[in-house]
Amino acid sequence: MKTLYLLIFTLTSFPSFSQYKYTIEGKFNTDLFGDTDNYSIRDGDLIYLKFLSSPKTDTARVKNKSFRFEGESSKPEITMLSVSLQHLGKGPAFGNLLLLDNCHYDISYKQTSDKFKRVFYDDKISTNSKFYHLWETIGIKKEDYLSKENELKELLESPINTQNKSLFEKELTEVRKALDELYKNAAQEYSGTYEMTYLLPTDPNFNYERYIAFYNELPEYIRKSYYGEKFYQRLILTKPEHN
Repeated sequence: MKTLYLLIFTLTSFPSFSQYKYTIEGKFNTDLFGDTDNYSIRDGDLIYLKFLSSPKTDTARVKNKSFRFEGESSKPEITMLSVSLQHLGKGPAFGNLLLLDNCHYDISYKQTSDKFKRVFYDDKISTNSKFYHLWETIGIKKEDYLSKENELKELLESPINTQNKSLFEKELTEVRKALDELYKNAAQEYSGTYEMTYLLPTDPNFNYERYIAFYNELPEYIRKSYYGEKFYQRLILTKPEHN
């Protein structure tokens, strides 16, 4: 079984910027099948950067197996980076969620395949984005706790003696408490931010009573933003009289 651990946030508080500047650089390694393979990324293929909070989509073309985006925003941004096979007349084929603040991203895509010789690209992301690292930290710990919870539930459903059952039930209680505190602590640490307004709805225990106070304490400009509106929509769906 995995060892239960508590979340310790090492990220500093999110600064308040009037303008966020970001750069994204990507490279493709197509050594496995070579440049002539139909599913190898080629110069001229399009890369899309779609902003989820607006209709905006930026594009860049692959050149020398590389691409680059550079820009500014008045707030942190949730974006989807998509790679197209333009030379085959196809649209987006694969990509990544990128969370933008004052940051730089280096992304490498390495060609790989399965036993059927189908082409895939393994990605490696390196970034100094605090938004991305907070999302990643919470996401990894959440999945670890949920995996541990399911493991313990399966053990409790199997034939076990009374002593072991008591131990497993106690450990299950601890795991659920740790998952609960993961989001509760994050909500307190990063209250009043775009970032946490986006991340809190991923809480398995997300509900109106738990987070209406967080919403009410948000600055008005966040409540009126894409982040705040989506957050409130989720809240209303969990409001007791709505169900």
